[in-house]
Amino acid sequence: MKIKRDTSERVLLIFSTVFMSIFTILCVYPFYYVIIGSITSASHSGYVFLYPMEITFATYKQLLSKPTIYMAFFISVSRTALGTALQVFFTGMLAYLMTKQDMRYRSVFLIRLPKEATLVLAPAKHCCKKVFVD
Repeated sequence: MKIKRDTSERVLLIFSTVFMSIFTILCVYPFYYVIIGSITSASHSGYVFLYPMEITFATYKQLLSKPTIYMAFFISVSRTALGTALQVFFTGMLAYLMTKQDMRYRSVFLIRLPKEATLVLAPAKHCCKKVFVD
């Protein structure tokens, strides 16, 4: 069964499809250009638009032949993993402390957000009552 649409819905659908297509191209093209530019030879590097003129992986061979790149990659991955693990650990510790009613200076860590906010960190004793103060 085909849904019949009026003219305004069709115009909106066409406009939004065209707009989102252009927006997608504008967001994806810079990444595509960097990848295409990296596999293009140095003599043709300024002439890349949609596809490379001459494909070469010489820059990647030169990059991967240096031992310092592996150390840099290890440092990046280890910092990311360690930072994520520590962030999750300390956030969990603070969240556990926020559930305790008798914690000293508990109100310092709680945030009161305006009515328009969607995320509210409120004291546990007020969770079933009105959270916002007018």
